[in-house]
Amino acid sequence: MAKLFPITRPPEALRELYAREPEIAGAFPLFRPTLKRMVAATAAGLPLVR
Repeated sequence: MAKLFPITRPPEALRELYAREPEIAGAFPLFRPTLKRMVAATAAGLPLVR
């Protein structure tokens, strides 16, 4: 999860590139929905750890 925040918060130069080339931007996840999926998947697996 630690890598998620920087991936979803690109620097200005990359944001400009993504604005010009939307197909490249599509390769990088949105923060909130991705975090929700990661937390849900982790929580679902916790009972298996016991």
